[in-house]
Amino acid sequence: RVPILLRTSQGDSPKNATNQDSALGNAAAEAARIWAGTDLAILNGGDLGADLQPREVTWEEVQGAFSTDRALATVTVTVEELWQLLESGVSHAVLDDQLKIDREASSFGGFPQIAGFTFTYDMSAPVGQRIYSVTLDSQTGHWTYQTTKDPAPAELTLCATEYMLTGGYDYPAVDGQIRLLGVTMAEAMADALAQGKLEAVDYGGRVRVIGSGDDTLISTDPM
Repeated sequence: RVPILLRTSQGDSPKNATNQDSALGNAAAEAARIWAGTDLAILNGGDLGADLQPREVTWEEVQGAFSTDRALATVTVTVEELWQLLESGVSHAVLDDQLKIDREASSFGGFPQIAGFTFTYDMSAPVGQRIYSVTLDSQTGHWTYQTTKDPAPAELTLCATEYMLTGGYDYPAVDGQIRLLGVTMAEAMADALAQGKLEAVDYGGRVRVIGSGDDTLISTDPM
């Protein structure tokens, strides 16, 4: 049973999982993180398909929530490596001439859908320098970073698709040893739903945007 409406987009608006985090994407990332037992998880908006309604759903409907049902894998990363992955994830976001997010131009299949942490990025900063802060809620503690040099655990475990970890969506390929889990995104999601491991909470809003003139976002000076 799906505990809450899990959307990939906001109705008929151009806001969707390729230019912001979504309820479905973050819930799927949460399911992947739970399955893998990792600190963190990152999935990609371009791999999402249809919404999941708050009711009992079939396996076929869970499969249909993913446009591409990719294999999951885990790897160990440092905070600096995580930072680099996130920089890639927000690198395609652009502002229009009114300094608001150009949703169509910002569409990027690799936009991060996340679990185990939140982050803020600055739209007014140059590409490669946009991650403003990262807050981790890992199995080993709670930290907020505004630089990769802040005190941090030596290593973090990350669940993502094998596709992303090996350079898919133009992400940097990770250096660590990748371990395939033998399970896909849909299978991890189905297991989390069947076992009641997803809560009836809003899974959206884990990615915060600053440096934009959008009415729905918070404007600030460049980082």
